[in-house]
Amino acid sequence: MSNLLLPNLPQSPVTHIIMDNSCKAFETLKSMGISVTDTVSINKLPIYERTHADMQVLPLDKDTVFLLRESEQLLPVLEEHYDNVIMCKDELIRTYPFNTALNCAIVKNNIFCRIDFVYDEFLWLAEDYGFNMIDTQNGYAKCSTAVVTENAIITDSKDIGKRAREENAVDVLEIPYGGVRLLNTNRGYIGGCCFKLSKDILAFTGQIKNHPKYEEIKSFCLSHGVFIEELSDEEMPADIGGAVIIDTKK
Repeated sequence: MSNLLLPNLPQSPVTHIIMDNSCKAFETLKSMGISVTDTVSINKLPIYERTHADMQVLPLDKDTVFLLRESEQLLPVLEEHYDNVIMCKDELIRTYPFNTALNCAIVKNNIFCRIDFVYDEFLWLAEDYGFNMIDTQNGYAKCSTAVVTENAIITDSKDIGKRAREENAVDVLEIPYGGVRLLNTNRGYIGGCCFKLSKDILAFTGQIKNHPKYEEIKSFCLSHGVFIEELSDEEMPADIGGAVIIDTKK
């Protein structure tokens, strides 16, 4: 059983995460004493997302996590932390939006996703557990959403921002898409370059201070009692598919 009560929102310091090892932040986290498991490279996916954690693993709660069948080699480590590891029965389809079967943003009891393309068993179980399913136009829901607190998000998706703000009373900072490195471009997503390290720390893979909306991002986080930490000296934060938190300190 994981000590993480809510996906994306650790209440105590993170002890184990799954993330792509292609950026300097990976080594920084290891030097901090955090266990870091590398993702699987799924060659059928486009090169810019084939190692992204938010495409491969999706925790629902402290007991249950979903896993792509193409990422089966992550099964042993997940079984160490979750009582119920559910592997997707169907093979992933390369093309968007079929490739977003597990790319859901969970914000407290809300799940933002493009419902028609999410793994059916995840939807059924989430509804049974009482989650509020929010159908968005953006299949890359988790990529596009940085979860700051259970009632606050930063997003570069207008659709997600509108639905969160107007229908779910979530405080939203909406920023333009881009300003994040993705394969030597500046067209990455905000949710893919950051993740929580504890209740009050939102960590970025690189220097978020160089983002065009840094002051707004910093101010928004501070207004919710969350501080920013940069995990490397890379000039721009890298969209690596974020990190899937699988355990925290007791």
